[in-house]
Amino acid sequence: MGRAVIRRHNPSRFARVVDRLTAARSEGLRMSTLVVSRGDEVLVHDFGAPSARVDLRSITKAVVSLAVGAAIADGTRLGGRPLALDLEIWPYFTEFLERQPPTGRENLRAVRLRHLLTSTTGHAEGFLFRKDLEDRERESLLEHIFAQELVHRPGSHFAYSNAGWYLISAMVREELGVGLRDVVGDLVLRPLGITDVTWTTYGRYEAAATGLSMTAVDLAAVGRLLLAGGVHEGRQV
Repeated sequence: MGRAVIRRHNPSRFARVVDRLTAARSEGLRMSTLVVSRGDEVLVHDFGAPSARVDLRSITKAVVSLAVGAAIADGTRLGGRPLALDLEIWPYFTEFLERQPPTGRENLRAVRLRHLLTSTTGHAEGFLFRKDLEDRERESLLEHIFAQELVHRPGSHFAYSNAGWYLISAMVREELGVGLRDVVGDLVLRPLGITDVTWTTYGRYEAAATGLSMTAVDLAAVGRLLLAGGVHEGRQV
């Protein structure tokens, strides 16, 4: 996949779409930038501040997932253990194990990295959303997570949640000594030429489930990476 050529002009069909969206914005549609990628050409129209970073919210999960996959392929180790989808997570959080009742402890020992990535850790309901954080000290979020009993066997129950992603962020920081932003930057973003990003942190760790901000043009580059099967400019990222 070659380097994209970015054009900030409106070919006729693209211009008609922009006109319709401009009209919709006057009726309340929220949109900052429209980016259309076609082959190696990228068409861009800014509705507000040109090239402004936007909070990707839960799209952050997809970017972090790409980095996890790249780290697995790269042979990354956490605390001497090879990173893999079946990696047990409890050895990284042993101080919290006894806070679970007996069934919860058994389930916690069965949680694997894949369960953090797929919201199937065993919690009855999802949590650690922004509304949950308004009155909570962010430094105590790990305690909050492990205070929630794992009532289901990991992998058997889906509950969309931000908690697992925060655990991934904590594991990376504690075991590698660098933040998730550095790992994602090194493995995914900088190879795409993406450097103008910001991250939201909860206490010591990046939120990971949300809070990554970048420009719409850079987000389109991530999309092209996915469409190309992880290949950028002939290199497997």
